[in-house]
Amino acid sequence: METIAAISKNKKCLPFDKVRLREKEIAVLPFAWGLRQNRVIRHIENAGIRVAALEQPLKIKHPDRLPFLITRGSLLRLAMLPRLLDQHIPGWREQALSVNCDDLSGLLTAHILARETRYLRLTGGQAAAIRQLFFREYGFLSDSAEQAISLSELLQPVAISAGQHTLPLPLAEALLLTISRQAPSVSPAYLFRLARLAAYYGFELPPSSTAAEPSRK
Repeated sequence: METIAAISKNKKCLPFDKVRLREKEIAVLPFAWGLRQNRVIRHIENAGIRVAALEQPLKIKHPDRLPFLITRGSLLRLAMLPRLLDQHIPGWREQALSVNCDDLSGLLTAHILARETRYLRLTGGQAAAIRQLFFREYGFLSDSAEQAISLSELLQPVAISAGQHTLPLPLAEALLLTISRQAPSVSPAYLFRLARLAAYYGFELPPSSTAAEPSRK
């Protein structure tokens, strides 16, 4: 059985010691992240664990030097964005979505949404160049819908429902990473694969209490 680590402020907060997803069963070993980070890192390494879910907002001084991969849930959050919009804004594919592409998160968001809708209003310093790139990759994008929806006020989920479990987003992402046996990549292709895996293993978004209606401009 594969094992992943769940790093939090208090390891007693984890209500289960294993998760079953369809035919896969994965053990979850909790660790408390205190002042002795090096000791925790050694314990995880000695246990042969290759993926660890890191509770927000815990920080690691040198994450690139760790002997295992860490997940914070940010990639799964992006991959699940179309399903979040389906849940909270019915008909969003017929309205112009406003996305600022000045940072990597915004650019990845635009990639995710461009596969779902033709109405996409790109903003930011590189918007014109990105629109040309998207035209070659996804086809024509229009921003002429009557309303533009800004995603800046859409509260993102912090947990995922999977069968009988409600999983913190970093832990859910760590499970998919372990099952897929693929190194994470900050790329649209990886996010699309992550979304397909999440659907296959029955990941569902929590009720609407975790998100707010975005602003319309």
